Amino acid sequence: MSGVPYSLSVSDLLLVEGFQEAYGSGDKEKIAEILQANGMDTKQGVDEVFCAHRNLRGEVVTCVRYEGFELTTPEWLASGAASLDAHIGACKDVSKRVALQMLNPRGAISSWEDD
Repeated sequence: MSGVPYSLSVSDLLLVEGFQEAYGSGDKEKIAEILQANGMDTKQGVDEVFCAHRNLRGEVVTCVRYEGFELTTPEWLASGAASLDAHIGACKDVSKRVALQMLNPRGAISSWEDD
């Protein structure tokens, strides 16, 4: 289980094929499938938060943002889209994970517990 916070903005997801139709019709299963394909671990739960935020294109938008945790599956980690925090969070060795996090120039993650 990952402890790496992750969010996806509806403003970005509208660019994903099939999302607009699923969102418009309220198809929760299809939305969950698209979130999962874009790196969100839907098995850990997902919150819908309406707020002002910066999307992946750097624009400040006010819309729904899906918040949850990033996938740490081997497929996601190998995809090239996984964050450094996801790679570190997926490390099974706690002492190695701590050492890697200390080397991370962006700061510490909030979860240190071993899963």
